[in-house]
Amino acid sequence: MLDKREYIDIESALSRIGGNVALYKKLLKHFLIDNHIDDLCTAIENGNYEDASRFAHTTKGVCANLSLTKLRTVSTNIEANSKSGLDCTAFVPELRQSFEATAQVIMDYAG
Repeated sequence: MLDKREYIDIESALSRIGGNVALYKKLLKHFLIDNHIDDLCTAIENGNYEDASRFAHTTKGVCANLSLTKLRTVSTNIEANSKSGLDCTAFVPELRQSFEATAQVIMDYAG
C-alpha cells in the first residue's frame, strides 16, 4: 500500500490554487499525459546531460507546482548532478519508480 503523502501533498497544492479541487484534478490528469519523464530518462541513458538538466528542471518545476513531492526531489537531484556533468544513470530506476507510484496516486485521487 502506497503512502500517498510520500508522493503528493494535496493540501499544499490546493492551498496554492484557492482550494479548487476540480482544477487540481484536471492539472494532475494533464501531467499524466504531458510529462517529460521518458525524455529525461532517455537523455540520461544517452549521456546527454544538457538535455537531462533541461528536462529535470522542467519536471522539477511542474512537480513543485503540483506538489508531487517525491518526483520533485528526484528531479532536483538529477538537475543538480547533470548540471555538474555527473553520471545520473543511477537515478533512472528511482525516477521511473517514483513516476509510476505518483501516477497511481494521481489516478486514485483524480480518477
